[in-house]
Amino acid sequence: MRPDDIAITLHHKLCHAARQLLEQTLPAIKHGNILEIAQRENEATCFGRRTPDDSFLEWHKPASVLHNMVRAVADPWPGAFPAMLAIRNSPSGRRVFILMPAKHSRGA
Repeated sequence: MRPDDIAITLHHKLCHAARQLLEQTLPAIKHGNILEIAQRENEATCFGRRTPDDSFLEWHKPASVLHNMVRAVADPWPGAFPAMLAIRNSPSGRRVFILMPAKHSRGA
C-alpha cells in the first residue's frame, strides 16, 4: 500500500492480488495437492459492518488520522463528513447544513 492510495486503488490492487493467488491455488485444490488446516474456532474473530457513524470526521484527532480516514472511505464509498446536527431548508429554499461545534487538539 502506498501513502497516496485511496479505497478504490487499494480495492483494485487487492483484486489483482486475489486473481494471482487463485490462479496459483485453484489447480492445487482441484488436484488435491493442498494442505488443509482447520481454523481454531477460539481464535476466530469477526469485524462489524461499516455504519454511517464511521463516516464522521472527529476534528480532535490528529491531521494524519483524519487524512487516512478520508482516504479509507473515499470513492466509491460514501466518504467522510463533518458531524451535523441538522439539514434544513432556509426561507429562500436553500439547504442549510448545521454543523456540530468541533473540539480540536492544540496546534491542529
